Amino acid sequence: MEKTLCNFNLTGLKLDLLCKGIRMDESAKQRLLPPYKYKRASLSEGRNFELYLNGRATVVNLAVYEKFVKDSPYFYDDVNKLLLNDGQEVTKIEMVPDPEWYLDKLDNDTLLGSYIQVHGTNVLATSLSNYCVFKDDNAGCKFCGLTLDKKNRRKDPGMLAKVLNIIEHNNPGKYAELNINSGTLRSDDMGADMYISVIEEIRKISDIPLSAQIAPMRKLSHIDRLKDAGLNSLSFNIEIWDDATRERIMPGKGKIPKSLYLDCLEYASETFGPANVSSWLIAGLEPQETTLIAAEEVAKRGAVPFVTVFRPIKGSLMEDVEPPNVETMFSIFIEVESILKRYSIDPRNGNCGCAKCDCCSVAGEVLNYGL
Repeated sequence: MEKTLCNFNLTGLKLDLLCKGIRMDESAKQRLLPPYKYKRASLSEGRNFELYLNGRATVVNLAVYEKFVKDSPYFYDDVNKLLLNDGQEVTKIEMVPDPEWYLDKLDNDTLLGSYIQVHGTNVLATSLSNYCVFKDDNAGCKFCGLTLDKKNRRKDPGMLAKVLNIIEHNNPGKYAELNINSGTLRSDDMGADMYISVIEEIRKISDIPLSAQIAPMRKLSHIDRLKDAGLNSLSFNIEIWDDATRERIMPGKGKIPKSLYLDCLEYASETFGPANVSSWLIAGLEPQETTLIAAEEVAKRGAVPFVTVFRPIKGSLMEDVEPPNVETMFSIFIEVESILKRYSIDPRNGNCGCAKCDCCSVAGEVLNYGL
């Protein structure tokens, strides 16, 4: 199935942009903060845009710094706030500026933006540590661009809560959630204690919805502890399903049994409720049939299969690998739509989390507008 620009709806245009990225003048790329050092599988250091088409609007995080973007037909005209394709006007688009509070400081000179960042337009995010046991063991995921901190320094829970309190006080009602993630720690609870200490500090000062991404743990009771501490949404990210591909691309994390992911997803779905549990699946690194098998297995457990487009992150071992083409992604999302409907899973109904934000995927647009 070949999709051309003339028959793209908002869903298709967003998906094509996710596959190809967007070129910009160097001056328009400037950030208030240095390059993001907590890079992961998909979000990386892309820029957020509000995209408009035919009276509809959505938010999308796009690659602008990665190598493959130089070949994109898309260009952002930052003066006129227009999306161009090979020089021809397509539609209105506007880059979301970094908030000015990024440069505000605590009394100890800590930048607020070094503790919390904005995803999309209204989602806050923080990474608790840029240590990862797999990267430390030279078995890190090859698609990941995280800058390893061997000293395993962690953000202070009290300071993180203080930063959040300042942001919410100065921007009442603006931010819908805080997403928490980290590299995988060398611990039996996979870092649950670290997350809980942060959640408990935040709950002393805020009722903002909290989501977390964490590796699956063998004791399911840690999931109960996360919920009891005040967490609202949880994600265990399988990312790749095919065993041979997992071994090649995820030599460390790939040793975690997929059955453990599925057990945690199922238990968490029962604990947190429908649409509040998800698993990232990266499309474009394995046969699309296995990505869809993974999506169905996740959905069977009552969780959201959060399918994203592989983005070759600058600084990762796969920065020169081409992202998938839009035709492949269309084929995948046609089936993803069927899976979501078959299992009555709607990520739009979740309290918070990546699947609800959807700026790195198109599941929400597929359900809203179709393909």
